[in-house]
Amino acid sequence: MATSPNSTGLPSSALLVRGGRMLRADLEISAETHFNREGHYALSFWSAPGLNAAEVAERIGTEDLPHGSIRSAPVGRLRELGYEVMFSGQPWHVSLVLPSPPSDEDWENLEDAFGPPEPNPVSRRRA
Repeated sequence: MATSPNSTGLPSSALLVRGGRMLRADLEISAETHFNREGHYALSFWSAPGLNAAEVAERIGTEDLPHGSIRSAPVGRLRELGYEVMFSGQPWHVSLVLPSPPSDEDWENLEDAFGPPEPNPVSRRRA
């Protein structure tokens, strides 16, 4: 059973899930958009502690996770790399806070930390 999104924090074993292939150019745009809106660099993810990546996608649904593929990484791995990970706003929504501005090393760390793309079980498209 997944813990509540109002819990005090994300356990290290929880998975962060992001839709799409997480191409660097797309992540840079997302981080810059977040910076322009919020004043700090961050990326948007989903998480429901206790669930695997496919179960997180099923919980979130097609409206918020329409991509043909998803990628995931354990919260603990990202914290080991020095990134802050926290629930942010709507249920199951998570922010991964990046340095200001993110470096080439940050983008490489993220590429290495996340598993390969896998099919999104709630998508109606494949990509």
